[in-house]
Amino acid sequence: MQFALKFDEAKPGDDLAALCAFLRNLTNWASAQTISQRLGFTERKIRDLASKSKGLIVSGPGSPGYKHVTRCTGEEIDRIALRLQAQAKIMSTRAGDIRAKFHKTDTL
Repeated sequence: MQFALKFDEAKPGDDLAALCAFLRNLTNWASAQTISQRLGFTERKIRDLASKSKGLIVSGPGSPGYKHVTRCTGEEIDRIALRLQAQAKIMSTRAGDIRAKFHKTDTL
């Protein structure tokens, strides 16, 4: 006897499509809390979807939330991109420092 399997889980791209559609309908930034209330996503899921959106969902250090790229001004894009690049440089330096300390633990 075989049991029929029922998959109610969303397809991989459905959550991203839902978030993009929600943000496209807004002109202002949406906080993670607002998105969570409307779509039921956790803050971690929202960050993950933004990261996987290949630039469609804009957010970064110091931004007031999330916004669809088509709703952003050039100034907003430049500001977020510069902050992300600065953060990446800081994280890269930290990674190098950690590796260096690990390999020189006998000197501590």
